[in-house]
Amino acid sequence: MIPKRSFKDYFLIMVNVAMIFVLLINPIQKFFHQHHDELFIYIPYESDSQSLNELQLTWFNEFKATQKQNYGLSTSDYSFVFLVSAHPIQQQWVELIIQTRVTHKETLNQKQTHRKVVIHRMQNIEYPVHALKQENQALILAQALHQHLHSKENGVIVNVLKLKRFIQHDTTTLSLGANGLSIISEVCQEFWCSDGNFNETIDLGFIHEPSLVPEHQWKDPLVTGLFKSDPRLDASLPMMALTFDDGPKKISLNLLNILEQSQTKATFFWIGLEVKNNPNIAKLFVEHGHEIGNHTYHHPDLSKMTLSDVLNEIKMCDDIIESVVGFRPNIMRPPYGLINHEDLNHFDHRVIRWNLDTVDWQNLGKDEVLTPLMNSKDGDIILMHDVFYNTHLAVEPFIQYQLSRGIQLVTVSELIEHRQLHTKTVYGVRKPTDSSQ
Repeated sequence: MIPKRSFKDYFLIMVNVAMIFVLLINPIQKFFHQHHDELFIYIPYESDSQSLNELQLTWFNEFKATQKQNYGLSTSDYSFVFLVSAHPIQQQWVELIIQTRVTHKETLNQKQTHRKVVIHRMQNIEYPVHALKQENQALILAQALHQHLHSKENGVIVNVLKLKRFIQHDTTTLSLGANGLSIISEVCQEFWCSDGNFNETIDLGFIHEPSLVPEHQWKDPLVTGLFKSDPRLDASLPMMALTFDDGPKKISLNLLNILEQSQTKATFFWIGLEVKNNPNIAKLFVEHGHEIGNHTYHHPDLSKMTLSDVLNEIKMCDDIIESVVGFRPNIMRPPYGLINHEDLNHFDHRVIRWNLDTVDWQNLGKDEVLTPLMNSKDGDIILMHDVFYNTHLAVEPFIQYQLSRGIQLVTVSELIEHRQLHTKTVYGVRKPTDSSQ
C-alpha cells in the first residue's frame, strides 16, 4: 500500500521543489533565454556554438554540484550567479573565463570565484598552461624562449637554465592568447628584461603538437642551428671548459668559425713554432676573446728533459706568443700531460691537465670523438686538438647539445675562478668543492 501523506509532508515537498526551481531551473532558463540584463553571459561562435553550449552545460552542472556540497540545506538563503565568457585563441582553442558569485540574501555577503581555462574547441582537451612551470615542460619552454630571444633582431644571449628559473618564478605569469603563449613579468631585474618588465610571446607551434593528451610528448624546439652561450657566468650553474692543443694552424680557422657561431669561448694551448708560422691566425683567436695557453715551443716530452731545458721551452713559447699577440700566457699544458712534479715549483704558470680525453689524435671519426664528449660532466676540463677536422665536426653538435641543457662553456681560467681553485697545478676539475685533482 502507498502510505498516506500528511499536509506537512506535502508542504515539505513543495518547499523542496521551490528550492530546486530557484536554485537550478531559473539559472538554466537564463542559460537558454538571454537578455541584455541577464547575468549569465555567453559569447557564441558560429563554427562551434553547439560544442560550447555543451561545454557550458558541463561547467554549470559542476557548479550546481559544488553549491550543493558547500551550502547544503541552507541554499535557499543564498542567490547564485554563474557567468561564462568565451574568447577564441587561434583556430583550435577557446579561453573560458568562468565566474561564480554567491550572495547571502539577508547579509548581502558575497563570495566570488574566478577560473580561466583554455579548452580545445572540438575535443574538450584542456591546454596545460597551469603545468608549463613543471620541470620537464619548463625546460622545453626555456629552450624555446632561448631561441626566440636569440632570433630577434637585437637578440640577447641567455642561458637555458637561467630562463627556466625565470619561467618558474612566482612573479612570472604564462597566458595563452591569439598570437601564442605570453611570458610576462613586471618585476624582472635580469639583463634580458627592459626597465624591469618582460613580455614576450612565443608561437604555439614552437612548443608542442596541436593534439594534447596526458601522455603527450613535448616537441623539443632544438632542431636546427646553434645557440649562443651566456657571457654572464653563474657559479651555481654547471660549467665545463673546452681546451684545444697543438695549434694554431690554417685548419684551426674552421673551428674558430664554429665557436663564433655559438659565441662559445675556449682555451687554446699553442705550440710556439706554430705561432711563429701562423701569426695572423693567432691574432684572430685573441681578437675573438679566446684564452691562450703555453704548450711549449717544440712540443717535447718534458719529463725526459733537464729543468733548464724545460724552462727554456716554456720561455721560448711565451716570447713568441707575446711578440705576436702582445701578452704572455699565465697557464701552460705540458705536451702529453707529462712533467716532473719537482719541476713545478719553478714555474710561474698554472699547469693545466684534463679529466676527459677525447683521444681525437688517434685519427678518429666524428662519432668516435663525439661519444666521449657526451659523457662530460659539470666541472670537466675537456682535451681536444684544433688541428683535426673530425674534431671540428664533433664540436659543433656537442656545443648545441650542452647549451640546450644550460651548461656554461667557459675558459679554463673561468672554470678555476668559479670553482674557487687555489692550487697552482690543476690536473682536471669536476666537483666545485674538490680542488685536489
